Amino acid sequence: MSVDPSHRTEHLAPPAPPEAEGIHYWKIGGVALAAVIVFSVAIAFSTSILTRLSKELQPNGPDPIPRQIGNAKIGLVEQVPFDVSREALNYRTAKQGRLQSWGYLDRKAGTVHMPIDEAIDRMLKEQPK
Repeated sequence: MSVDPSHRTEHLAPPAPPEAEGIHYWKIGGVALAAVIVFSVAIAFSTSILTRLSKELQPNGPDPIPRQIGNAKIGLVEQVPFDVSREALNYRTAKQGRLQSWGYLDRKAGTVHMPIDEAIDRMLKEQPK
């Protein structure tokens, strides 16, 4: 039985004690503080530019909100929100009712419509086997 010498730990010296990692917290804090100062100066500078341009472009202040906002119809255009409109639901309900009921198409000619399930059953009974 042979033993592989590379896996034995008896001949190795004990590991050295861990050293201090040497993290310089004061340097990290200084960089963070410098970044906060730079960003604050940039925000103040961009805010002053925005304020100055706003006063140049609109010397009397912003325009008032038009009275027509919130109306259902502005000019010729309907402004009804989609969730308020029930036209599609009414159309679908009418079509479903037509497919599931009996009624006349032409009374004089005697033409009627029947429920779709009834029509399918009759067609299947008439098919040759």
